[in-house]
Amino acid sequence: MRRLLRRYAFVVVLLAELPLLVPAPFPLTDHLVFWEAGRMVATGSSPYDMAVWTDVAHTYQSGHLAPFVDVGRPVWIYPAWTVALFVPFGLLPYPAGPLALYIAYLVVGLFAAMLFVRSLPAARRPPTGIAVAIVAAFQPLLIADRYGQFGAFLLLGLVLVYRGLKDRSMLPLVTGSLILFTKPQLFLIVALYVLAVLVRRRDVRAVGAVVASLAVVAILTTVRYPESLAFFRGGVSERVGVYFGVYSSTWAFAEVIVGPWWPILGASLVVATVVACAVGVRSLPLDLRAAGSLAAAAVISLAITPVDFHYDQVPLILALILAVAVGRRPYQVALIWGLGVVVPWCLFFLDLGLAGEAQLSGIVPLLVATLFAASAYGGGSFTESPAINPSSPLMANTAVKLK
Repeated sequence: MRRLLRRYAFVVVLLAELPLLVPAPFPLTDHLVFWEAGRMVATGSSPYDMAVWTDVAHTYQSGHLAPFVDVGRPVWIYPAWTVALFVPFGLLPYPAGPLALYIAYLVVGLFAAMLFVRSLPAARRPPTGIAVAIVAAFQPLLIADRYGQFGAFLLLGLVLVYRGLKDRSMLPLVTGSLILFTKPQLFLIVALYVLAVLVRRRDVRAVGAVVASLAVVAILTTVRYPESLAFFRGGVSERVGVYFGVYSSTWAFAEVIVGPWWPILGASLVVATVVACAVGVRSLPLDLRAAGSLAAAAVISLAITPVDFHYDQVPLILALILAVAVGRRPYQVALIWGLGVVVPWCLFFLDLGLAGEAQLSGIVPLLVATLFAASAYGGGSFTESPAINPSSPLMANTAVKLK
């Protein structure tokens, strides 16, 4: 029965969420925004040109864009280099371009999860069927795909960075860093962690390659679109000023719970997240700690960021996969499904009933950190099993005999 569950869990999840996998009309989602931004670059215009966005809103009768163009709010407030992700899709006509983008989100998200599983030590890999089923059911990823946000690409960027650090390979490290650079505010602690690893290794070449690549891309795209500086600066000011207490950051959750005392509760939640992540990493077997450290850095990055939407929480998937890797007892798997899948969906629907501002989802990083710590700490018999622990006397004796 357990073998059947592992094998068919992914299929069951896909069938259960099939209605949500049917994309919403593209004029109502960010698929149209990102496709159009890529098309603007491909045709030589600027994604910061509000006149073009006004035409797009009218052409496609976009209720999603109308609130922006009606009051003159900028639509594209991302850095100039972010739009490079979407140029290949902008080469396609409508609706093939947005549809290709949506399909790419679905494929890339699942591919990134499976690549991370396959990147773990062979003896530590979780059952792929269950791990990928949990990923497919994870609310931030599914909603990001449906709303048109590129969380799946960011997840792939994280996994490529892990592969680059693990294999000491320049190409995946630089590629992953460039992808994460498209939403840098979500990966502040990840950036510090990667830098610390490279400095500890004294890998000056890797540090130079990453920094140079980011700098070249930033300079070239900003020179091409110098107006991006004003739009990006204005967008940051607007988001921090208007959305700081809204949507799904730790701080927004604290504000909706305790009102003016939010700095105290918010800081306490961040500290609790850091402690949970530290316990989780320290409880992992040695050969999983590098993966666990990167996953923890991603969780903490999301916990501290001042502006965070619930679909930005896709990077939490790394911690969920590691929780499955070390928490294989039935009650642990049930806990992972409960805290990692069911609760985020419940919070999402509760938020929809509270004017759709999604503050309650701001607790999800702490929930995942706690789940990560509990699974690693309670992994006991699995993580310490001499049959898979390379430092155990049994493995040492086996190594001697093989020699």
